[in-house]
Amino acid sequence: MKAIGVCAFLTAMYALLNSSNKEYWKIQKLRGHLAIML
Repeated sequence: MKAIGVCAFLTAMYALLNSSNKEYWKIQKLRGHLAIML
């Protein structure tokens, strides 16, 4: 489960670095929260 959290975190960081695409950031943020809850 920790691996999933790390993957979600890295994905979120990547999205943050490319924050120009706001919709992509929102989707990845939600996906990250879901992965952490699982």
